[in-house]
Amino acid sequence: MFTGANDFITIDNGLRFKIGRNASKANRIEITLNGCDLYDVKFIKHRPFSVKIDHTKGEVKTIEEKSTTVKEYNDIYCDQLEELFTDVTGLYTHF
Repeated sequence: MFTGANDFITIDNGLRFKIGRNASKANRIEITLNGCDLYDVKFIKHRPFSVKIDHTKGEVKTIEEKSTTVKEYNDIYCDQLEELFTDVTGLYTHF
């Protein structure tokens, strides 16, 4: 609830989800379990494909989908995930 996390999706060895506005400007996070039994975390800014129509000029403008990795961390222990999330996004997961 505090983070606005939603749209949880399973990916290979991990999880991807959306988050609300935050200090890092990332709106998606990917957490994957690597071969060392540690976690890799990506903070991603994703812009979906969209179409804008200017009815006054009769123009159609398309904006292509784009994903940019804002920050990436590798080999994170499970007890460090919460602190890393808070440090990067400024969002708290609990009181």
